[in-house]
Amino acid sequence: MDTMPDSQPRSSNPTDPPTLDTRDDTPDEAVSPTKDRRPLAKLVRWRLPLLCILGTLLFWMSFPPLNWGLLAWLAPVPWLLVMSMRSWDSRRPLLWIWFAGGLFWFASLHWLRYPHPATSVGWVMMAAYLGLYLPIWIILCRYMKRRGNVPIVLSAPIVWVGLEWLRAHALTGFAMLMLSHTQADWPWVIQISDVTGAYGVSFVIMLVAATITRVGILVFDPREAWFSLDPLDLDREESSSHSLWQWWPLPVTIVVLAACLSYGSFQLSKEMASPSLEVALIQGNIPQRVKLQEDTSQEVFNEYFALSQQAAFERPDLIVWPETMYRFGWYQLERPNAEAMKTWEPSPITAEEMQERAEEAEASLLRLARVLRTPLLIGLDRHRGWTPKWKRYNTAVLIDPEEGFLASYDKIHGVMIGEYLPFGETFPVLYELGILSSGISVGSVRQPSFPLKRSTIEGTPEGVTRFSVNICFESTVPHLIREQLLYQEAEEGTVDLLINQTNDGWFHGSCELDQHLACAVFRAVEYRKPYVIAANTGLSASINANGIKEWVAPRETSTWSIADVAFDGRGSFYLNYGDWPAFGCFLFSLLAALGGCGESFWHSRKTNAE
Repeated sequence: MDTMPDSQPRSSNPTDPPTLDTRDDTPDEAVSPTKDRRPLAKLVRWRLPLLCILGTLLFWMSFPPLNWGLLAWLAPVPWLLVMSMRSWDSRRPLLWIWFAGGLFWFASLHWLRYPHPATSVGWVMMAAYLGLYLPIWIILCRYMKRRGNVPIVLSAPIVWVGLEWLRAHALTGFAMLMLSHTQADWPWVIQISDVTGAYGVSFVIMLVAATITRVGILVFDPREAWFSLDPLDLDREESSSHSLWQWWPLPVTIVVLAACLSYGSFQLSKEMASPSLEVALIQGNIPQRVKLQEDTSQEVFNEYFALSQQAAFERPDLIVWPETMYRFGWYQLERPNAEAMKTWEPSPITAEEMQERAEEAEASLLRLARVLRTPLLIGLDRHRGWTPKWKRYNTAVLIDPEEGFLASYDKIHGVMIGEYLPFGETFPVLYELGILSSGISVGSVRQPSFPLKRSTIEGTPEGVTRFSVNICFESTVPHLIREQLLYQEAEEGTVDLLINQTNDGWFHGSCELDQHLACAVFRAVEYRKPYVIAANTGLSASINANGIKEWVAPRETSTWSIADVAFDGRGSFYLNYGDWPAFGCFLFSLLAALGGCGESFWHSRKTNAE
C-alpha cells in the first residue's frame, strides 16, 4: 500500500530537491527543470509511446506468422509498465495507447485486404475498433488501483479476460487472436481449457506477465532508471516488513502456473483410445478468384473428384470436402401460394424446368457418393424456395451411397463482406456494387448431428457414431460450438467428433490459416473431442482431444490424408458450464467501468453546482 499521498513529491534520495508529480493530464511543459536535466530527458518524454509500440511488436511476434509462443509470457510487460506509471507525461497518452492497439490488429489482420478491394476499408475499421480494447483495459486497471486499491497484478488478468469475453460476443463476435492462442503448440499449458475455456489460459499468461512486471519493478527500481518510472502499484519506501509483503504475487503465480502445468501433464498422461474412425480429408488448391468464375465449376469438381478417388482406394469410413467446393448447387423447391407469387417478377424458368433441375442436382450428388462407394460429407450452396426468390444457404450435406441423403447443416454464423453485406437486406442496391451478388441466409443453432453407420466402426453402439459439423469461421466462436453440442447431445446422445469445412482460398496462404487453425486446437481441448478440418488451400488438419495436431497439410497444395480419429470418453466441465469464469471477469470489469462513470458524473455535477 502507498504510505505517501499521491499529491506529495517523490524522490529516490531524501536529499534530492523535490520534483513536480505530474498527472495524466499534465503537459510536458509542466515538468520541472530538474527533470529536464536528467540523462536522455527527451527520450524520457517518449517513454510511453516507446513502451506502447514495443508491446505491440512483442505481441505481433507471439502470433503467426512468426508464432514465437513463449514470447507471449513477456509480451504484455511494456503495456503493463504503461499501466503502472503513476503519471503520464506524454502528450495525448490515450491516443498513443489506442494507436498501439490498433497497430497490432492492423498488422495481424492484414489478410482482410485480400478478398476484395472494399474489404480494405473493413480492415482499417476492424483494427480501429479492436484497438480500443487496449486503452479500455489500461484505464480500468488504473482506476481499480487508484480508487479501489486493487493490485494491478490481479486486475490486469481479470479485466483482460473480461474484455476477451466481450470481444467474442460483441458485434456478432470476433474470438480470433486471443492471448491464449499463442500457446496452441504447447499442449501442457492449454489442457485447463476443458475447465475454463481458452480464457483461462489467457488469464494465466497475463498473471505471469503482471508478476514479472511487478518483480522487475521491485528488483530494478525504475525510478532510478533512465525512463524514471514512478510505479503506481508499489512504494519502495515502506518498512522492510511491508517490503517483504510486496513480493506476495510471486509465490501465488508460481502455484497457479504449477497447477496449470500439473493438470496438463495429468490429462496428457491418459491413454487415448485406439483409432475408431478413418476420415479422408480432401484439400484442393482452388484460389477464390477461380472458384467464383461461372465457367470453372467443372474444373473445381474435377480436382476434388480426382483427389477423392485416390482417397477412396484406402476404404475410409468418410470422405470430407471443404466448404462450398461442390459448385453445382443443391435445390429444394418450396412453392409459395399463388397470392404471394402475383407480386413477384416473372420467373426466367418454368416450374417444370425447376423441378427437373432439383431432381438432377440430387441425382448427381447421390451418383458421386456411389462412384466413390463411401459416405461423403460435401460442402455446397443450397438453394431453397422458388425462383426468382431463392434463399441461399452455405450447407454441409451427408450422403450415403446406399441410404442416400442422411443429414444436412446450414451455416449459422455468416462472414461479413464474404457472405453478406451489412444492411444488405434493407438496401439491396449494395449487392449491385459487385462485392457480392447476394447474401446468404443462416440456419438455426438447433440442428441435428450427423449419424454415420458403418460396419467398420468398432466400440460404438450398433456401429453408429455421431459427429457435429461447423463451417468456416464458426470454429473461432467457442460459445457457438458449445450451444450446438449441448442441443445435439441432449436430443441424440454423445457426439464423438467435430468436423470443420472451410474455404480459406480468400487469403492467399497468409497467416490467417494459422490463426484459424489455432482456434480449432482450443475447441478440441475445450470439449474433449477430436477435431478434423477439410480446408480449400489449407490448412487441413487432424487434431486429437488433447489439442495435439497429428497431421497438418501444407498450405496452397492439393492433397489428401486419412485421419485416424480416436474417440475420447472424457467429460468437459466447460461444455457443461460454459463461460461463467470469463463472464465473471467481464462483470467485475463492467462494475468497475460503471463505478468510474458514476464517479465522473457526480464529480461534474458537483463542480457545476459550485
